[in-house]
This record gives sequence, structure tokens and C-alpha cells, in this order.
Amino acid sequence: MSFIKSIKKSGSKINLYKLDQEILSKQTSGTTLFSNGINICFLDLETTGLNTEEDKIIEIALKVVKIDKIDGNIISFEFEYGSFQDPGMPIEDNISKITGIDDEMVAGHEIDWNKVN
Repeated sequence: MSFIKSIKKSGSKINLYKLDQEILSKQTSGTTLFSNGINICFLDLETTGLNTEEDKIIEIALKVVKIDKIDGNIISFEFEYGSFQDPGMPIEDNISKITGIDDEMVAGHEIDWNKVN
């Protein structure tokens, strides 16, 4: 996670919290404040290592939601995409242990960057 420059950490610890999927599965009903909405993208990347210059992306997942700027409620789900990416080289065992992703899972897969853009 060395590529994240503004992450909150305490000493040498970084606390990550899993977002409750139930929150994302609910869409606010009756909200008409679309002019007060803002799109937020939740992005998750898995890579072959921590070197931002040399390591490759092996999985991407993103979800764009429109959130009411006034009350924080989800107005709508705008876009969702996820894909594996074959890095063209073996994934090291220590990376598979961290990510849960192995060579078999990514074999032949390619991220559609047009969808990501």
C-alpha cells in the first residue's frame, strides 16, 4: 500500500475496516435531491507486490455510488466493475497468501480499461 500517500495510520499500524455490504445493497427510496448528489468511487486493487514502478495489477474492483451531500444517504448505484488481470508471469506464493489470488484465477483474464475509464 505504499502508493497510498494520504492513508491514516498509527505508528506502523494501518487499520482497515470492511464496509458492511448491507449498506451498499440498500438504495435510498424517495430521495429527490439528485442535484445535491455527488458520485463517489470505491476502488480496490490487488497487485503482484508493493513496488509501484514494477509490480502489476492482478485484480480491480470498483463501485460508483451517488450519495446525497446533505445527509450521506445513497441515492443510486451508478456503475460497478470487477476483473482479474493476467500479469504474464507467475504470482509469488506470498502475494497469493495476501490477496487470495493465484495464477489459475487470473489466467487468460484482462481488465477492460475502457470500462474503468
